[in-house]
Parts: sequence; structure tokens; C-alpha cells
Amino acid sequence: MPRVPLLALVLVALMQTVSALPAAAAPRPLATLAPYLEDREDYAGPMPVRQRNGGQIRGHVIGVDYRSGVMTVQGRNGRVLDILVLPSTTISGRSGFQTISDISRGAQVHVIMSRRGNNFIAQIITLR
Repeated sequence: MPRVPLLALVLVALMQTVSALPAAAAPRPLATLAPYLEDREDYAGPMPVRQRNGGQIRGHVIGVDYRSGVMTVQGRNGRVLDILVLPSTTISGRSGFQTISDISRGAQVHVIMSRRGNNFIAQIITLR
């Protein structure tokens, strides 16, 4: 038997075999994998949201929720932001370091922030 027809016959058989195989399944989203991942010892939970530079704002305080640690600031351009004030936030004023209880409605502030997801987090607050 000549080699070319034999090779063609093998290729046709191979193509029919491959076409009969099921198509590769699309990768499952993380939500459907979570039950399986949670059983693994090295699973540390879903990936955290990256923290990034949130910019800065200068303006006046229009509200402070001391219980939740959220300060609402209206910038000079009219933009209003809810900013989370953590215990690690540096707060300084004319008389040295301050605490969130020293921030009151109407205070002039300059806030340098980071951003995690949609949340602004105060890193440095300067009272004016």
C-alpha cells in the first residue's frame, strides 16, 4: 500500500476522533470553586482588594461619626467624600498630634488618603 494514502487515512481517522471529543469546558468562576478551595489547607480566602493612592482633598468637615470613624469632607471644588479614619491615621494640628475627637464640624482639613475598592481611608489629616 502506498504511503500517502495510508497517511491520509490515519489523518482522517485522527480528525474524526478529535472531533468526537467534548469541547474543553470554560474555566469555572471563583465563586463556583470556593467550596472546593475552602477544603484546602493552604486556602487563605478570596484575594483582598488592593490598596492604592486615593489622592488628597482640602476642604471643611461637614460631619463626623465618631462611633464608626467616618469623617465627611466637602472639598473646595464641592466634592463630598466619606473618609474612614483609622486608629493608625496621623492627625496633626497647631498644637501637635490630635485624635478624631478633636475634629469637629466646620474644621478646615487637608487629608491625604489611600483607596481600597470604593472606600477612602485617611492616612494623614492636617487640621488648619
